[in-house]
Amino acid sequence: VSSYHFADRRRIESPTRNCLGERFNMEWVGKDVGPAIDGRHARRERSRVAVIDAVFALVRDGKVPLTVEDLADRAGVSVSSVFRNFNGLDDMQRQAFDVFRERYSQLLDPVGPSDAPRRQRVIQHVKSRLELLNAAGPMMQIARHRALDYQPIAEGVARSRSQLSDQTRAHFATEAAQLTPADASNLVAVIDAMTSPEAYEVLRAAHGRSDRQIAQSWTRSIEAILASWPGVLPDIDTDKENTA
Repeated sequence: VSSYHFADRRRIESPTRNCLGERFNMEWVGKDVGPAIDGRHARRERSRVAVIDAVFALVRDGKVPLTVEDLADRAGVSVSSVFRNFNGLDDMQRQAFDVFRERYSQLLDPVGPSDAPRRQRVIQHVKSRLELLNAAGPMMQIARHRALDYQPIAEGVARSRSQLSDQTRAHFATEAAQLTPADASNLVAVIDAMTSPEAYEVLRAAHGRSDRQIAQSWTRSIEAILASWPGVLPDIDTDKENTA
C-alpha cells in the first residue's frame, strides 16, 4: 500500500502537460476549491438579485421598456454580468416576476375575519387592493403585457388573477354563502373586476382619479352592489351604524 501512495505522490508532484501542450502542476489536483467556488456563486447570486431589484426600481420609475444598459447601471454591475446571470431579457423578466410573487404574496392573502361587519370587510378589501397596486401595480402591468407572447409569464399572471379572485371570495364569503353557487360566482366576479389592476389603471390614467377618490368610489360601489344584490341579506351591523 505504501508503494502505491509513493508512486501516486510522485505523479502528482510532477509537472504535466494538458491537451494543448500547456504545463501545469498536478499538485492542485484533488485540492479543496469549495470556498472559491462558493464565493463565486455568492457573488453571482448577489449580482442576480441586484439586477432583479433594478427591474423593480426602473419599472416603478416608469423607465420602460427595459434595456440591458439601464439595468446594469441601476444594479451597479457590468452589462456582461447581466448576460451571465440570465438567458436574455425574457428569462430575466420571468425570474423577476417569480421574485415579485414571493415578495408580495402576503398582499394577495385575505385580510381580516370573514365574519366581521360588512362595512369593515368592504373597507379592508379596498385597502388591501390599493396597497397591492401601489406596491406592485407597474410590475403587474408589465407582466400582463409580456404574458401576450411569453408563456411562463402568462402562467404566472393567471396564478395571480386566481389569487385575487380567491381573496375577494374570502372577503365576501358571508354574502356568497347566501346565494346559489352560480350567483355567488357572479357576485365575486363583479367585485373582483371592479377592484382589479386593470380597473385601477383606467381610473388613474384615463380619469385622473387619486387613490383617495378611488377608495371612496370602490367602497360606495361595493356597498351598493351588496345592498341591492338579490338574495343577499341586509347586514345587521351596518344597519345599526346607519341608524345610530
